[in-house]
Amino acid sequence: MTEDPITHPEEIRGGYELRLGEKISLKGQGRITPAGIVSAGIITVAILVATAALVRAARR
Repeated sequence: MTEDPITHPEEIRGGYELRLGEKISLKGQGRITPAGIVSAGIITVAILVATAALVRAARR
């Protein structure tokens, strides 16, 4: 597997390889920047706050 060029100086890379027996093999890789991690956190919090508001409204 060849390495992709780095597109951002603070890019974080990760990968895995999972083998189940002789015939099943899964490989995966991902890239993210610190700004992407912060954005994912903000989106997660927004979804949780909206869900909490809906649950509270449904109980009334």
